Amino acid sequence: MIEIFRIIDSHFTGEAFSGKGAEIAGGRFNSSGLRVVYTSGSLSLAMLELLVQVDDKHSLIGHIFVPAFIDRKHIEIIEEGDLPAGWDSLPFGSASQEFGDRWLAEQRSLILQIPSIVVPRESNFLINPLHSSFDKIEFGVPEAARFDVRLVD
Repeated sequence: MIEIFRIIDSHFTGEAFSGKGAEIAGGRFNSSGLRVVYTSGSLSLAMLELLVQVDDKHSLIGHIFVPAFIDRKHIEIIEEGDLPAGWDSLPFGSASQEFGDRWLAEQRSLILQIPSIVVPRESNFLINPLHSSFDKIEFGVPEAARFDVRLVD
């Protein structure tokens, strides 16, 4: 089993792994209208991934993290060389979205392990919440995501 982490506003605790937020807004690896859950392989990476996305760092007060546990057999590992050119562009574009959209449509795996742009030697994990094996994920107890004051000032 491996442990992965999701950080969200505490108001959305009940929907932490629904993919509804990404469905509404779209993301690097999904177009609007498609559900996916973005998680990280460590709590610190999850924090960094969130920090680079928010303008108002004070909005992170009141966030929680939820660990999840999954058997490696449900994870498809994608290396950087397997990703399309431009997958790591800032801001993200269609190359990475098309890649993720295709993965979701094909239902190839429950979870996709991909390199992080923020910390390239570490991994993020995309979860397909509509995959038939979604019930194989074990969810941990939500806890306060305590960001050091120096990160949010």
